[in-house]
Amino acid sequence: MSHREYEVELDEGAQEWLRLRITTESGRVISFTVQYETTIQGKRIAIARFDTAHGRPHFDLLDFRGRVIAKRWLPEHVGYNEALEMARADLLANWRRYHRASMGEPS
Repeated sequence: MSHREYEVELDEGAQEWLRLRITTESGRVISFTVQYETTIQGKRIAIARFDTAHGRPHFDLLDFRGRVIAKRWLPEHVGYNEALEMARADLLANWRRYHRASMGEPS
């Protein structure tokens, strides 16, 4: 079993990141978290994440206190490898929109 964790800076100097945690076995993803994080009032917080908790890939949008304000389940037929790629692409494309939504601002 292999575990990797790394970050991708989204906006140079703006303190916006994707944090990725991926566990694989024999080349297959067996669990993951892809999380958009930002800094608010000097504290690093999670805003949006895709993960495999609860045994199925899903998306959570969080408010600035870390409470889930929206949940979206990925289709059951989507495997973990595909879900990981979908999660990464979605957060890279939509992190600004998720930031606004988590703060209660219009998208």
